[in-house]
Amino acid sequence: MGKRAWLSNLIDNDYLPAIALLSGSPQGRAKAQQLVTRMRQEWSARGALALNQQQSLMDQTRRAIKDQLGEDHFSLDYIKFSTEEYTQLNDEKQRSVSERNEDVKPLHNPDGIVATAVRLLESPEWSEVAAALAVLTGRRSSELLSTAKFEPKTRWSVVFTGALKRGGETQTLSFEIPTLTTSEKVCKALAKIRRELPEALELPAKEVNARFGPAVAAACDRHFSDLVPPRAGGNLYTHLFRAVYATIATFWYCPPRVDPVEFRAAIQGHYAVLDEHNPELRRSLAASRHYADFEIADSVIAQYAGKRKGIKLGLGGIQPIAPFQDWVDDTPTRGRQRQQRTSLRIWKDDQAAIASILEHFDGKLQPDKMSAWVAWSLQQLAAKATTAEFEEATVGEITEVELREAISQAATEEVTTPDEVEAAPAIASTSEITEAAPEPMEESAVNEPIQFTESVSNLSLEQPSVSGLESKLDKLIDVMAQFVQFQLQAQHKVSQEDNAQKAIAHLQTTRVAAAPEIEAISQPAIARAGTTIVPAPIPESVPTMQPAIANQTIDTAEKTNTEESKPRKYKTGEADAIVNRAIDAIMAHNNLPNQIHDLKWAITINGLKNFSTNQRVIERIMQERKAEIDAHHQLHHLLPGHNNRHKRKRKIGDVIQL
Repeated sequence: MGKRAWLSNLIDNDYLPAIALLSGSPQGRAKAQQLVTRMRQEWSARGALALNQQQSLMDQTRRAIKDQLGEDHFSLDYIKFSTEEYTQLNDEKQRSVSERNEDVKPLHNPDGIVATAVRLLESPEWSEVAAALAVLTGRRSSELLSTAKFEPKTRWSVVFTGALKRGGETQTLSFEIPTLTTSEKVCKALAKIRRELPEALELPAKEVNARFGPAVAAACDRHFSDLVPPRAGGNLYTHLFRAVYATIATFWYCPPRVDPVEFRAAIQGHYAVLDEHNPELRRSLAASRHYADFEIADSVIAQYAGKRKGIKLGLGGIQPIAPFQDWVDDTPTRGRQRQQRTSLRIWKDDQAAIASILEHFDGKLQPDKMSAWVAWSLQQLAAKATTAEFEEATVGEITEVELREAISQAATEEVTTPDEVEAAPAIASTSEITEAAPEPMEESAVNEPIQFTESVSNLSLEQPSVSGLESKLDKLIDVMAQFVQFQLQAQHKVSQEDNAQKAIAHLQTTRVAAAPEIEAISQPAIARAGTTIVPAPIPESVPTMQPAIANQTIDTAEKTNTEESKPRKYKTGEADAIVNRAIDAIMAHNNLPNQIHDLKWAITINGLKNFSTNQRVIERIMQERKAEIDAHHQLHHLLPGHNNRHKRKRKIGDVIQL
């Protein structure tokens, strides 16, 4: 039942049966007067003390009498407010309207308002689609959710049927309204609402507002609060967008010689009540005062050379709606007489292409078409600027995480060469580098300042060298040296010189474990690690390092890693599990019943980096589960750039927890 079920019960079970028993005699009329007094006392007992609180109750009661007993039932002469009370109500409304109209709010970004509304037409949430249509068509939310019908008239206008608040109208009102996007998009969006919310079709307007209006109002606040200044003490409910639509539509489509008040009355359906004796549409201008509390900001007007009306007429075939098309004949001609011609040089090869482009724009002369092209281009550039925030940023930046990935990639490269295989079987049996072997070194390099290991065996200067392996390890030394400098700057408690020596010592240990026959690291290679790094002395002849010593070095690195307080760099197997769990958790979050579309998260590489810093693992698992992720995104309408709406509002790590 509706918001006032108690009043419906009284009307059906008390008021209407009592009125039906009354006759038109003096006694019956006296009883009708007594009944209205009792009704208002009951309303006051339920908290409706003020006159403006009782107005809607009186309207609902009178509507029921007209529906059940006839439009001209004698009781309607008594069940109403007095003339003085109606005057008081009207004065209060006019005073409120006057206060609003004395504090007109400027719209500084009309293109941004429209661009946001057009984007919301693709939303899976019916409330967001309804909010968008309120901006783009100016119709009430109760009409859009229940009674509205749109039929395309032109590419930029529709014929609207289903207006509410038409009193006792016996004829169906239909009229043309301009749309702030194409009529095709508007009609598709309305059909989408009908599919998503079929239960609203059979409900009275008041019940539609009570049940579904708050969701639409919340969507308006959520998406337009930064673009539309609210009325004093009010939220961005859809009734407000009747005024926003009228303001932008006048700026875009009102012919220069048409008074804005007349134009607003026509596009908002402010017509006198129709009847079978006078079906002609007659505009009622009084209601336009209720929607005049917004205006286009002067800064926007200045961008269009001071034009306040009809800036888009003539662009892309846009014409005024039918009641105002008589303006077209002479206005453009007079405008051309005041223009001065000039010449513009172009490349000859571009002449045919430009001529082809100009065919798409209206105008009898080429300068007219060129002017329309320029205006259209300015419009496109403005729209692009306002929608740029919805495009996903792709600019890469070198960060500490990416430096870690570079070190990990260099450490896990396959370094075995044909010369190395022939050099000594000991390499393959004791210290061959595999995919898993570099992991302890990687953890130590990323998570700790390089640790010094006193058990490192020194290399012989007379041992043969393996050029390929040496080159790759030298490259790794360079990368590690850069990372050491990065770490040293952050570690104020540890001396820079001591940390650098530990880093080089650990790299020497890794090199010995990989190839005992490699020539000792040369002084120039060490020097490349940085001017502050002092290498440990190398004896002339020492035995080759034993596997036990290498294992000791690895154990030291692993022990150091467990004590690190920074975010951990997971091993490949652990990283796989973390990334898969993160993806599953995001999907589960999006699949929650009644989850709001704006609170959902797209599954992206950048998002998953909040759970694992191993980008190579993230990319691989994203590729392995690509079909599943794509299907999930399609199911929830998660388009590229969806996560941009979370910026400065919430972090994925605070919402998705493993």
